[in-house]
Amino acid sequence: MVIIGHVVIYLFICPMKYIALAIILLMLGCKCLAQEFGSTILQNSPFKNTFNSSSVEDAISELSSIYKVEDGKVTFTIIVDSLPLSSSEILDYAKEYLEEVYQHSKYEIVHLNTEKSLVIGSGEFFNFEQYAIFPNQYSFTCKHYLRIDTKEGRARLCVYADEYDIRRTNGNIYEQKDVKITDVAPLNPDNGKAEKMYKKAFLAFARLVVYTLYELRDELKSKQETKVEEW
Repeated sequence: MVIIGHVVIYLFICPMKYIALAIILLMLGCKCLAQEFGSTILQNSPFKNTFNSSSVEDAISELSSIYKVEDGKVTFTIIVDSLPLSSSEILDYAKEYLEEVYQHSKYEIVHLNTEKSLVIGSGEFFNFEQYAIFPNQYSFTCKHYLRIDTKEGRARLCVYADEYDIRRTNGNIYEQKDVKITDVAPLNPDNGKAEKMYKKAFLAFARLVVYTLYELRDELKSKQETKVEEW
């Protein structure tokens, strides 16, 4: 922050020929800060180095322990153990998390079953990846579901999805299509079409999923068991 403040002052006291350089430094400083604050949750996950890998293939391989392909969809799952909470308390906190995260968007809770101790929210990672293949520009959106199952002191957190909503633009030409995630790279190695684009999209999608799962994990771990007042 101090560096950015100095750059701002610099803009007012230096000749015009240096202003462009100062603006670049300011933009780089803001970008670094955004990356620093945005990666806090990821740094607390086992995948803190995964998304910094220079190889998309290596990063995807490192994530293979938490996702699987089943029934035409990809599911990411983590288990949270040793929570000092009852099943109903975990469910209540999970529901609160979903309501807080989804309240300012079109996300919503689509299923709540207190008897089976589970809650499911649906949401959308909007325009989470852009990719250019001249002369086309592609943008990816993905509807997904976050499911939380609870037991005494434990929670299973799952994010699953089945399709990308892809928008292609080329000048004034606009096209939208849905593509099954399991039909393209990296989940379908036999389909070599636009392999690089789909691998990058999957990694960007996985980053958001991992962030969501570990943010919720940290939220649950921060809670304490309800204390019964003694008379």
